[in-house]
Amino acid sequence: MIRNNTLRRALNRASSHRTLAFALAGFGLAFATAMPAHAQSSTAPVNLDLGAVLSTGTGSAADLATTPGTAPYEAPSLTPLNATQPTSVVNKNTISNQFIGTASYADIATLTPSVATISPNGQGLSEANGPSIRGFQDGQYNVTLDGIPFGDSNDFTHHSTSFFTAGQIGQTIVDRGPGTAETVGDATFGGTISVRTIDPSATRSVTPYGEWGSYDTYMGGMTLNTGSIQSANGTSAVVDAEHIKSNGALTNTGQDRSNFFGKIVIPVGNNTTVTLLADYNHIYQNFDSGATAQQIATYGSNYGNSGDPTSQSYYKYNADHITTDMEYIDVQSNLNNGLLYDGKIYTYGYYHHGLNGLDYGGGIPNLVMYSPTGTEVSGVPGQQMKMDYRSVGTIQRLEKDFNWGDVKAGVWFDHQVNTRYQAEVILNAGNVPNYDLNTSGNSITAANNNGTIDRLQHNQLYTFQPYSQLDWKPIDGLTLTAGLKYAFFKRALNAPVNQGTGITQHYQHNYDRMLPSFEAKYNFNPNLSTYFQAAEGFLAPNLNTLYVTNITANALKPQTTLNFQTGMAYQGQHLALGGDIYN
Repeated sequence: MIRNNTLRRALNRASSHRTLAFALAGFGLAFATAMPAHAQSSTAPVNLDLGAVLSTGTGSAADLATTPGTAPYEAPSLTPLNATQPTSVVNKNTISNQFIGTASYADIATLTPSVATISPNGQGLSEANGPSIRGFQDGQYNVTLDGIPFGDSNDFTHHSTSFFTAGQIGQTIVDRGPGTAETVGDATFGGTISVRTIDPSATRSVTPYGEWGSYDTYMGGMTLNTGSIQSANGTSAVVDAEHIKSNGALTNTGQDRSNFFGKIVIPVGNNTTVTLLADYNHIYQNFDSGATAQQIATYGSNYGNSGDPTSQSYYKYNADHITTDMEYIDVQSNLNNGLLYDGKIYTYGYYHHGLNGLDYGGGIPNLVMYSPTGTEVSGVPGQQMKMDYRSVGTIQRLEKDFNWGDVKAGVWFDHQVNTRYQAEVILNAGNVPNYDLNTSGNSITAANNNGTIDRLQHNQLYTFQPYSQLDWKPIDGLTLTAGLKYAFFKRALNAPVNQGTGITQHYQHNYDRMLPSFEAKYNFNPNLSTYFQAAEGFLAPNLNTLYVTNITANALKPQTTLNFQTGMAYQGQHLALGGDIYN
């Protein structure tokens, strides 16, 4: 996509520095060099979650990451000097200057080693295929927003075009490992992508912005920063409103998206900060399910959807309406005597209503039945679906600092209620039921309305993860970390029509696992560090393991990984280097 950059960004790109990043199986390396550049402002946010702060070092080394023209500042991704596992950070400078405004967190994460994704419709203009981390697919790793794990409870996947936009991302962190005991989430199995939202700036500003380019794409919006309000004890806020519209790189795969974001930071006294965040996102998009070789040969390599209302690939028959929101309140406090507290209460919701043709490639004929006893007639078969869920949860953390190190303890609790529905319909007749079992492949049961309902499920997911962790510093520069987390996970299935069986089924099951971790980190000097990690990752069973008739015979256990990893990081004015070896 071609974008309308400001002169500042154009000059930055014209003088971009030599960079290289690559990853191999079993080995990862990130490397960057930089030449001096003129200074400019930085608004990179700080990760405030206890135990998850990814600073780049201390003293002069820390300053390099926020100093324009240095290698740590200009690097596409950076290995933090206090990393205890393979970690890469993409800061606001890179996000602002290397990505178009429609990009998603999945696109941003591809600047880090071992991460790959595909965006055939243009960055952020459709849900990304992936990303994958070291071959682990979406659903096998965590994604968090300001430390809050989020995603679909049925399979732990995520939606790259929902919730937040690129302009609201202040930092993206990719952990290629299960993390320490305080790393919470249902899928530490493959790692964690941590998205950090922007913070309010210290100065007042109103910033309108806009971009336009290929595929009739345009985006526009405005960001308002209040600055520090002295009459309110230094309270500050940032509000952003944005709209994106595009026809997409593929034919008939358009997107129309609106987003509203707000964040308020309220100092309370000298030792406490309260942060309030709210985000709302609505999107309408026409998606493609992948063109066949014949379709590409006939219509071209950019074929997405058809404009023919008699085709199952007609763009209006392959459409999503998705509304999401997320809110949280975060209280951080220094309770004196080295005791720190960080507590979040949050909720997020995802409401997805959509249509799709039954066979995008045209392999299933256009035949339907308007009644259970009718005959097959010409029509367009398809499916109507909805997935509506809401999570409510809390993350509570305590840290006690001593002269020899610190002790940490905390807990994560989340409860998600998820309703999933899918039915066979006739797309060119107002989505009335399609009773043709030859096209749906269903069997008639007492529950599924003569084979027209594929699923009707009311699912609940309960997650409870307490942890404790010890950081011991026996000598200068060396930190030894040992931790233990208990991962408890409960599925409750209430299915008037269960997927895969078509019958009414009710079931609940508990899963749990103790997850130990050990990390050692040593700083040779303020610019050079090394680490070693041995930790166990966790992946709770997918809901699809319950799509069987004999549901009570399910004896699956959580999947786990045992990771052994070591690496080094160096940051200097003209060179930033990170490498890791894992097994």
